Amino acid sequence: MLDPIAHIAGLLGPGGRCLFMPNGGNLGDALIAAATIQRFEKAGLPWSLIRGQRHSVTPQDVLVFGGGGSLVALYEGGVRCVASLLELGRPVVVLPQTCNGHHDFWTSVTGVTVFCRDAVSLASMQGFANLTALPADDMAVGLDMAADPFSTVQALRRAVAARGEHRTLRAFRGDKEAVGSPPPDTLDLAALAHPAMTSAASIQAHACAFLAAIAGYSTIHTDRLHVAIAGGLLEIPTRLGNDAHGKNRAVYDASLRHRFPTVEFTTQSSCVDSRRKVFGIGWAKTGTTTLGACLRRLGYDHQGQNLSLVDGIMRGDLAKTLRIAAAKESFEDWPWILLFRELDAAFPGSRFILTTRDPGRWLASYRAMLASEGEPTAEMARIRAFLFGMDVRSATDEELVGRFLRHRDEVLGHFQGRPHDLLVVDWERGDGWAEVSGFLGLPQPDEPFPHLNRRP
Repeated sequence: MLDPIAHIAGLLGPGGRCLFMPNGGNLGDALIAAATIQRFEKAGLPWSLIRGQRHSVTPQDVLVFGGGGSLVALYEGGVRCVASLLELGRPVVVLPQTCNGHHDFWTSVTGVTVFCRDAVSLASMQGFANLTALPADDMAVGLDMAADPFSTVQALRRAVAARGEHRTLRAFRGDKEAVGSPPPDTLDLAALAHPAMTSAASIQAHACAFLAAIAGYSTIHTDRLHVAIAGGLLEIPTRLGNDAHGKNRAVYDASLRHRFPTVEFTTQSSCVDSRRKVFGIGWAKTGTTTLGACLRRLGYDHQGQNLSLVDGIMRGDLAKTLRIAAAKESFEDWPWILLFRELDAAFPGSRFILTTRDPGRWLASYRAMLASEGEPTAEMARIRAFLFGMDVRSATDEELVGRFLRHRDEVLGHFQGRPHDLLVVDWERGDGWAEVSGFLGLPQPDEPFPHLNRRP
């Protein structure tokens, strides 16, 4: 991981300043901003806040947008802040963020350096040749708790720990980033306030209040990333669960795992609905409808084919797709087939089922389906061309089978060495309830297996 503050220091001209726009949000964002200001001051960098204000800018200045989680497809505010900074006519440095989506915006801008706090975000942003993407820890991870005024919170934590009392904080979110429903006794500390971020004193006060509230607990269960980071800073045993787009797991793997021995990541927790998502990622005409019927029978809130999502995916915008994936429990058919890598990253711990069949029998079935449909609409032809990467009606048998086999091989390659995450089934080979129920750890239904949409 690199040091964003050292990078900024190297960009400052003589007499230049860091013009700092914090990432607006909740108390977790205040903790990030407080840690950033502490780093500016420790490095001796001249700085000032510009949130909600207009400033004159000189060629020696550096414009800095704060770290956090606002540059994801679920939100628009972060990219609007970066755009407003770019209007000031100077290069912009974005402190460590989680990044995904907003393809049109990122391809249209220059002069931006984005620090990414996890490997998935870094890989995504490095795909934009017009940007500079670099790895760095979340700013809050480096907060110096021995420095004033945070040393007072540290002293409070030691005093509370010495009393030997056991208090568990269950801090779970109830917004669109949540996975499942929060427990009835949740106290979502991070969302109790949304500071204006207009002065250093206010930012520091909110961060201290957030840390002090957490210091009163002996254990923490949470899906709030900065509640977990606060637990790590205060050396409180903490279990961190995932959020809807995989941010928590990605940042845990990049930083928290190595920095905070008291913080552990969990894919299952009795605190929230921990049912793993199940994604059917077999190619069309391999028994995907049958798989959907199986998953519904096993009690999953199921989502089948949804071609309305394809246009967004074509643009590189997965926001709507991820929202639906967060809300449902199981999936099959288009567009989920194409997104197994992204879904695996966004929902760690999920299970994937690859339905397959003999390539020759698949080709015959697919050709029969096309013949029975007649001439497709222009819209369906466009969607199929995107999904297959070719015009399916003019494609040769070899091209169609090649696409079918390439998908199978890509899935097997991605999940190589992960037998607990991927199940490969062939209904024509005799696979059925035993394989699916066993893989998902569920009782096998006492009824015939639902073979649907059978073709030659």
